[in-house]
Amino acid sequence: MSRFLQNATPDGAHTGHRRVTRHVRAWLAAGAMRRAAGVLGLAVGVLGTVGIAAAEKLPKEWYLISAEYPPTARATALAIEEPLAAKLKLDRPGSLDELRAVQAQVRRVVELATPATVSVELSDSLGSGVIISSSGLVLTAGHVTVEPKRPLWVRLPDGRRYRGRSLGVNHRVDSGLVKITADPPAGGWPSIPVADNAAQAGDWVIALGHPNGFVKGRLPPLRLGRVQMLEDCTLSTDATLVGGDSGGPLLNLRGEVVGIHSRIGERITSNFHVPIKEYREDWPRLVEGRMTGVPDGEDPAADRPLVGVSLTSDARGPLVSQVFPGSPAAEAGLQVGDRVVGWNDEPIQSLAQLTRLAALAEPYQRVQVLVERAGESPPNEANRLENGPPQRLNLVVWLTRVDRRFPGLASESSGSQAGSGSDAYDEDPR
Repeated sequence: MSRFLQNATPDGAHTGHRRVTRHVRAWLAAGAMRRAAGVLGLAVGVLGTVGIAAAEKLPKEWYLISAEYPPTARATALAIEEPLAAKLKLDRPGSLDELRAVQAQVRRVVELATPATVSVELSDSLGSGVIISSSGLVLTAGHVTVEPKRPLWVRLPDGRRYRGRSLGVNHRVDSGLVKITADPPAGGWPSIPVADNAAQAGDWVIALGHPNGFVKGRLPPLRLGRVQMLEDCTLSTDATLVGGDSGGPLLNLRGEVVGIHSRIGERITSNFHVPIKEYREDWPRLVEGRMTGVPDGEDPAADRPLVGVSLTSDARGPLVSQVFPGSPAAEAGLQVGDRVVGWNDEPIQSLAQLTRLAALAEPYQRVQVLVERAGESPPNEANRLENGPPQRLNLVVWLTRVDRRFPGLASESSGSQAGSGSDAYDEDPR
């Protein structure tokens, strides 16, 4: 169920199988699997009759995350006292006392938000992010993480760094979600709330981030500005951004996240952010680790789901003949000899049927694959030649995609995005 599942014709199962070996072997020979090893993630889980012992082997960071929005945050929004609230609606402070009141409120916001403003560090890029739940969910920009299931580091402003993984990405609006997979400290991760209401033109906003990446001894720089424009998927401000700020938070004066830095305009004082409503509306897909759209420069037609097995077929249906190391199939626990009998609750009768269903899947979709596996003989029957009755296993396979290219590398960056620094990180956080 790798590249051949998109190429095999529905009425040509045997022809498709001959293409299986040719395509997959050529693909492996070209080194694509080795290059992809850094981004192939971990299996979500093994369900059903696989048993407790096997389930305990699964990485705990991939226990399913609640899709409830907004996620539980440790911090609460700050109050804005009158008469400051009325004065903030004016074009500018009208007196020194009003200016000092704004300054005091900004200071409160920065004290709240700084501990949760993080650097997101991958093997090929740097960006920013903001923790919005005590469980370690981090909002960032889609072009920072590029795709789901990538291992990364999340670095706090004090320099401590923790392992994480990218979850969902929406390239149509440039939103992304990260999960810190390390154990949280006592009381949970530092976090700030997300806004319930959209920002409006003229609102005062604060931009935080890690421009040019994390700098030891430097807290996230503060940039104060105003909202210039709000369209369907884009929020524009005059708050200064530079490279490395991508994924950092745009905050209102209550300390709530109203947007995430996305792109730098023609001038550094005219910049673009993803409105928080885009994360709210897309939250289930982000939490599930799905990808919407493709990165800049990639052909959507070339994006195909990958499972990572080779199949044969007999009169009873498809059989797994090879499982590729590091692939989603391997991580979910598929084995050579497994007979695929179900795909997302649909009974499987033939290789051609399975091919059609796989072709309709999306990259980074979680798929339930029901397999029959030969049983093992009891220990007191060690000399018995035949296998025991088959087991039925319900495996959850988190697909990846066949063709992966990562824009934003030093050799490919166009410089149009606010985010990824060109410095490569020297250690893979897997």
